[in-house]
Amino acid sequence: MNNLNRYVVYQPQAVDLGEFYRQNHHRGVGYALSMGIDGETARDIVSDALLTMLERSDRIDGRRNPESLFFNIVKNRCYDHLRHTAYVNRHAREMAFAGTPYSEDADARVRRRELTIAIDVALGRLSKSEREIFVAVRIHKESYREVAARLNLRIRQIDRPLYKASLAINRALERYKVG
Repeated sequence: MNNLNRYVVYQPQAVDLGEFYRQNHHRGVGYALSMGIDGETARDIVSDALLTMLERSDRIDGRRNPESLFFNIVKNRCYDHLRHTAYVNRHAREMAFAGTPYSEDADARVRRRELTIAIDVALGRLSKSEREIFVAVRIHKESYREVAARLNLRIRQIDRPLYKASLAINRALERYKVG
């Protein structure tokens, strides 16, 4: 007697992603919840996984099992989320032990104040455009494209003023460097 009938064999067929969503959304959320992810994040992860499948729909053919792909995406996103959460929690604990500015000794407070004044003086000596570019890119973390659009410049015109501003800040802080 042939016992092959008891094994489930994937039969390739076309994938309807709408139907796939209706059939697997709750299973995906349940899978994410079983990995220790909270409800809202689990739903976000599953929606993101389904969106990824939709973006890759041209590559999903009859040879691959879409459920396997979907649950692998969900699993990997859950692991990424758990890894990120552990990283954030670890650094939050480290920051809690690092102390607050009020718990520093007097020398550290004076040193911080001197550094702040040196940076303010260096920024004050820059031209207006150099200062705006430096603050936007280095402090506010804006992209070159955003800064160039706001200041009506070309993207390549951002490098030189940013370099000059960084050089001025570094020179102002040279006397405070240790070692």
